[in-house]
Amino acid sequence: MFFTSLVNVEEHLNRVGTLIRRNEINLIGHEVKIICNYIALVTGRHESTYPNTVAKLQKVKDKLNKLKSYSAEKLKNNFSIIKKEFEDIYTLTPVYLMRHPEKATEKTRQLSFHGVRQAKGVAEYLAEEALLCPKPVHIYLFCSDLRRTYLFAKVIQRKFNQLMHFYDKEVKIEAITEHPALYVRFTKEALNETIEEYKKSEFHAFSSWMAGKYKLSPDPKKVIEEVAAWVRDEKAKSNAGEWTIVVGISHSFIIDALLFSVTREHESIIPTAGFAKFIGNKMFYENKWYNFS
Repeated sequence: MFFTSLVNVEEHLNRVGTLIRRNEINLIGHEVKIICNYIALVTGRHESTYPNTVAKLQKVKDKLNKLKSYSAEKLKNNFSIIKKEFEDIYTLTPVYLMRHPEKATEKTRQLSFHGVRQAKGVAEYLAEEALLCPKPVHIYLFCSDLRRTYLFAKVIQRKFNQLMHFYDKEVKIEAITEHPALYVRFTKEALNETIEEYKKSEFHAFSSWMAGKYKLSPDPKKVIEEVAAWVRDEKAKSNAGEWTIVVGISHSFIIDALLFSVTREHESIIPTAGFAKFIGNKMFYENKWYNFS
C-alpha cells in the first residue's frame, strides 16, 4: 500500500530540465508545482528536518516557482544553479538510532500487529525523506542480535526496494548488518536483577542502572561510549554523488543511555519505534535539537 503523496522529486526535476532543453517552457509549471507541493508536505510533516535545512528547501521552492517568469536563456542558467543548490542540501549523512517496534506476546511472532504498523509508518517516513532528495540515495541498515530489530530493518529495506520498482528512485541498499554497539547487552541474570525496580516503572529501573545500582548489568558509561562511537563513525560515511542514510535499530536502555548523556533531561523511556536523529553536530529527539559532536 502506497500513500499517493509519495513523489520522486529527482524524476520531476529531471523532467523540468528536459522541458527547458526542448524549449517547452509552457509545460514546466506542472512539474514545478508537484515538486514544490512535495517540499511543503515533507517539511511540514517531518519535525526531524533541521531548521536550517527547512530554510534552504524553502529558498529552493521559491526559486523554482519563479522559473516560469524567466526568459528561455535566463531559465537555463537559473535552473542549473537551483538544481545544484537543491543537491547541495543533501550532503551531510543523517544517522537514525531507532528502538525496535512493539514486540509480540505470542511465541509464534516477533512483532505485534501494532508493531508491524509502527515499522511500516517509520519506513514510510524514511521513504518520504529519500524521495525528496534530488539525487541517488544510499542506505545502510544495522540491527542488534535480536530478531525483532532485524525484522524492523527488513520492513525498511522492503520499502526502499519499492521506491526503486514503483517510483523509479535510484537507491542502493546495503545488506542488513548486525553491529555490537546496538546489542542489548543485558544477560538473563542482569535482567533478573532489575525486576523489583521494573515493577515500579521501566524508567525507574533505567535510572537505577544509570546510577550504578546493579552489579551484573553492563557499565552504562561503556554503553554510552560504544553507541556514541558508532553514531560518529556512521555520520562520517559519505558516497560521491549520492545521499547517504544510516539506520541503526537497538533497544531501550541502550538508546536511553545515550539520550540521557546528551539531553540531561531524559525523563522517560524511548517509545517503541521511536528514534533519535543525528546529523552534523546536532541530535534531534522529542521535538528538540541538542548539540552532539
